[in-house]
Order: sequence, then C-alpha cells, then structure tokens
Amino acid sequence: MSSNPDLNPRLVAAQVLHRVLQEDAYAARLIDNALSKPGWDARDQALLTEIVYGVLRRLLFIDQGIGRFASRGLDSIDPLVLQHLRIAVYQLVFLDRIPHHAILHEAVEAIHALRGPKVAGFSNALLRKIQTHLRDLHPPDPLLDLPGYLSISQSHPRWLIERYLQAFGADRTEARLQAQNQPPPLTLRVHRPWGDREKLLQLLQESELEAEATTFSPDGVRLLTPSGPAIQRLIKEHAGAFIIQDEAAQCIARWLEPQEGERILDACAAPGGKTTNLASIAPQAHITAVDRHANKLRLIQDACKRLNITNVQTQQADLTRPFPQGDFDRILCDAPCSGLGTLRKNPEIRYRRTLEDVQQLAQTQRKILHQLAQALKPGGLLLYAVCTDTTEECEETVEHFLQQHPAFSLEMDFPAFSSWSPLFATPGHLRTSPEQQGMDAFFAVRLRKSS
Repeated sequence: MSSNPDLNPRLVAAQVLHRVLQEDAYAARLIDNALSKPGWDARDQALLTEIVYGVLRRLLFIDQGIGRFASRGLDSIDPLVLQHLRIAVYQLVFLDRIPHHAILHEAVEAIHALRGPKVAGFSNALLRKIQTHLRDLHPPDPLLDLPGYLSISQSHPRWLIERYLQAFGADRTEARLQAQNQPPPLTLRVHRPWGDREKLLQLLQESELEAEATTFSPDGVRLLTPSGPAIQRLIKEHAGAFIIQDEAAQCIARWLEPQEGERILDACAAPGGKTTNLASIAPQAHITAVDRHANKLRLIQDACKRLNITNVQTQQADLTRPFPQGDFDRILCDAPCSGLGTLRKNPEIRYRRTLEDVQQLAQTQRKILHQLAQALKPGGLLLYAVCTDTTEECEETVEHFLQQHPAFSLEMDFPAFSSWSPLFATPGHLRTSPEQQGMDAFFAVRLRKSS
C-alpha cells in the first residue's frame, strides 16, 4: 500500500465517503477523479473501489454495529473519523484478504494522524469491542420485523423496503435487494457506424477480455471479466467503437425506433448515452439534444465528438416551460427521476431519496410531458422513460398525462419487439430489473399522438 496519501486506498476512500455522505457528492465521479492521478497500483485501485462501494452498500448494517458500541451514538463521532471506523468495520465483516490486526492498526493510525492520540485511543477501544462481538452484529428478527430485518441486513431505507414488499412480495423483494448490493456488470454498446456487435466481440477477444452478447439489446456486450484499465485503453485506441451503457438504457433508445430523415428530440439528454444511441441507429436523422444545464450539454458534445457523430445539435432549455421549437416526429423523454433503479452503480442514492422527493419529481415529470406534448407533430411518438419503478413516477404520471391530453394514447402492440415479451408483464409497460434481467430498473411507455 502506497505511503503517498493521495495513492493510499484507505485514506482516499475515507475522503470520498466523507464527501459522499456529508456533501451529497457522487461516489463514481470522486473515484474517477482520484484514480486519474498517476502512480496507482492496480490492486490499490481495486481496493479503493471495493471499500467505497462496499461501505455504501452496507452502510446501515455497519452503522448499527458502530452505534451499538459507541456509548454516545453515531452523531457524537467526528464525521471524518466515522468514515475510518466504517471502513474498518466493513473490512472486518465483509473482506477476508486483510488480517484483522492490520485493519485495526491502519484505522487507528489514520485517526491518530487526523485527530490525535485521544480520539485514536477511543477508536481503538471501539473497534476492538466490535471485533470481539462480530458474531453479534445481526439485524432484527425477520419473524418479528421483516422490513426492519431487510432494511439492516441489506442496507436499504425502510420506506423503500415496505414498498418493495407490497409490490413484489417477500421473495422477490429479497432478490431485488441482494441484486442491488452487487456490482453491476460492465456493459458496452457498439457504435453502429464503426461496426457491428460481432466486430466488437472480436476486438474484446483480441484484448483478452471475455464477453457475451446481451439478451435484449442487439448492440450490447456484457463483460464477463471486467477490467477498467483495459477498457479505458480500448476507448483511447478505438475511440469511435463503443460506449459504456447499461442494457436497459440501450433498449430505451432502440424502442423509440428512430428513422432516417426524421426530426427527433432527445429531452433531458445528458450525459448523452441515449443521444448517441439514437444517432448510431439513424445517422441521417436530425437529432436535437436538450438539457437544462450548459455544463451537461458539453458532455453530450464530447461524446458525439469521440464517436464522430455529426447529426446532433445541442440546445439549452428548461423543459418545464414552453419549448421554443416544435414539430418533432419522435421525442424521447428520459425524465429526471428518483434514480432508484440505478442503486447497483449509485448506492448512495438510497440514503438521499425520500417519499417527498418522489412526489416532487412526479410533478416535474408531468410538467415536462405537458410541454413536450406541444412539441410533437400529429401522428408522432413520445417515449416516456424513467430509471426507477415508483408508482408515482411511472403509472400515475402516465395516467395523469393521458387524462390531461386526450389526443394521446398508450401503444400496446409492438410486433418488431416480440423477443422482448419478458419485459412487458403489463401490456404497453416496458419494465426491466436487476433481479430478473440483470439490468437497471427502468420503466417506459410509448405514447402516440393522434393524426
């Protein structure tokens, strides 16, 4: 392990967790920034990623253990010190590669350097108590309190657990929670103007990366032996070949069925994965990618530049207000949402979202859909999608839209997508999930405007 604090996985992990949990930063972005510094050992890179995501995926279980032996409770512990304690408990309980005495020593040394001998002594005593009672760190009895048991054992908020239980039942709820605590597979999408999926699979094989074709997306490849450095090298060497994108997101753009020559609006388009997918499918379509934030539009522009896409123009606009240009043939609305379908790669979201957030986001989605309805030409297609499965943001938002816009109807029959039948348990409603298809949890519908 490096003596340089900027390359020490444990110290950097504590800093990342502090910003994620105290400042609402996003773990993926912070990890990418940290690993962009030269000099990282490959094993330390993997350990940093494992620690940060591991702590976030097991946070409620870890905090219950610390809180049990901290006489004054978690709130009495210095936040940065608490991150070091969380890391140590995660390693003690969930990792077996590092001896327990080394875990405790590294944690106490880091806290000593950070806050001095008194706090280090307190931390040492606390960690030794936890180490002695590791077998006693268990959640509530599932027979007495099933939501409480699942909340602690799988580290998801109780309100979300209760919703899952009502919607899915106990067995599928536990399967969903377990799936959301696993790292997501690294999935790529070939850029069609560069070549087809077989060409990408051949490129990966030549790079000694084992991969397989995705089930539903005809452009997707799932890595079986993920290697971040190898993928980054391939991106540099074959910039126009592929993009990293979950299979569910690939399906959303494919389901819009963009056609050459059409005017297509990609609303709420950043960071540009679906925009570039639309351009890959229909390179002669005229695509307008809109986002509210100028800095996010630059992400779309950069992605288009890397993939040599020339049929996309970007535009800054607040889509809760009237959109200045209309008459689009197709509109993709991947609306801002609670993001609860992406908990595999964004575990911190589960601790930030509340029921009030879900309800407020549903109101925003309704405003956006109302404005987009005016921008679609008669006979046009509006595809509404969210990377979540809350009732308010899915069925209720669609029902409200159809009640308010009688010119629109829900499409129910998709002959070209007969192989996608497992995704349509409810007619007209496309749903994906981590526990059933190994994808992010998306909801989508196609809404046709009468001609």
